[in-house]
Amino acid sequence: MLAVRLDKEMGKQLEELANKTHRPKSYYVKEAVKRYLEKQTDYEIDVFPLCPNLYRHVPAQKGFCYP
Repeated sequence: MLAVRLDKEMGKQLEELANKTHRPKSYYVKEAVKRYLEKQTDYEIDVFPLCPNLYRHVPAQKGFCYP
């Protein structure tokens, strides 16, 4: 189980969508997380091999992997 705090506007939008579609709010939260994880996984597979130090705490260097 996971608890998520949304700001008022996002909570309002989610509530309205759930009411209009007769689906629970948790359905949309699960879908959002699922899509995010799919995108992030693709990103990790594509970018991480090119930038292995990207997620380490190392001093920033100029180049492809560092702004």
